Amino acid sequence: AAIRLNSGTLGYSYVLGRDKAHAERCAVIDALLQEQPYFQTLMETLITPLEADRAARIAARQAEVNTSRVDFFTLVRGDNA
Repeated sequence: AAIRLNSGTLGYSYVLGRDKAHAERCAVIDALLQEQPYFQTLMETLITPLEADRAARIAARQAEVNTSRVDFFTLVRGDNA
């Protein structure tokens, strides 16, 4: 999606699937992040919490994977000659 704010600032977004409203919201956020009055507020209230949530989901998934991890090793056989 591409959005032009009344100020002329352009915002762009790409999302998977067919959720047009989601893509438009992301484009608006992209445009607002480019404008100084909104940048800090959006970073504190939206971007930072989303980053923390993503990091937590990745850590949880990694912990789940690690519980079933199998370490393989190879023994090198010497010459019996």
